[in-house]
Amino acid sequence: MRKFSAILLLGLLHIAALAQSAPQGTSADIEIVRDLTFAQYEKSTLKLDLYRPAQSQEKLPVVIVIREGGWQHGEKESSGPLASALARRGLAAASIEYRGASEAVFPAYVNDTKAAIRWLRTNAAAYNLDPDAIGAIGGSWGGYLSVYAGVTSDTAVIADAARTSDTSSSLSAVVGISAPLDLSGFPDSMERFLGESYESNPDLWEFASATTHARKDSPPLLLIASQADTTVPYEQTLSMAKAYGEAGAEIEIHLLPEVGHAPFWNYNVWLHDRAAEFFHRHLKPD
Repeated sequence: MRKFSAILLLGLLHIAALAQSAPQGTSADIEIVRDLTFAQYEKSTLKLDLYRPAQSQEKLPVVIVIREGGWQHGEKESSGPLASALARRGLAAASIEYRGASEAVFPAYVNDTKAAIRWLRTNAAAYNLDPDAIGAIGGSWGGYLSVYAGVTSDTAVIADAARTSDTSSSLSAVVGISAPLDLSGFPDSMERFLGESYESNPDLWEFASATTHARKDSPPLLLIASQADTTVPYEQTLSMAKAYGEAGAEIEIHLLPEVGHAPFWNYNVWLHDRAAEFFHRHLKPD
């Protein structure tokens, strides 16, 4: 596969064209297996919903879909529209839960994401999935978790006392949307997530930043961000593009005008098409 140090693609389409929100297809187009437990902790049971193209008999690539909402508790159903959109485009999609900050701090949420990857890989045969074709996608905090899980892969230094399997948690492709990737750019708002202040432990903040883990064998990455985003500035995307480029890994970015930070990714037809094409290109079933 040909590698690109970085590709900068400017989204020049108007907001009216980008923010199409008409539903595509009907519920008959997909089938959903709900509430599959993928991780069990002392105080938490984490579940996922698996979306598949209806009546598909093929072994499918699968994409983990991670909700937005910061480090607070939230429902996996909030990512249902994005998971449904991917399923209608020929992919399996697993919308997952993760723990909130009231339960645990970094790296707990990353470990939850990796637990879901391992569960899908272990149970791939039962759901006719390809264990060697797993990707991740998310917007905002879900984008951070998707990208961070991808660039750290099986990094042993991310402590996970609850891990009971040697199954790989690597990803083959990642899409991050409006994602905070260099946490030093958020010196106050990330304290609850990390459990420490930037001043007290800058090394932790550096380690928790996805930008510091890019390497040549990092998975292909597609980043989408809004130039009008005042919550997660698009410069975060440019920082990650620079890190990927310096590492010699494959990256594409799209900068969109005007859409802001609201979760447009759940209903944006252009984005769904672009993400599905990217995953089909990089998650090729055996």
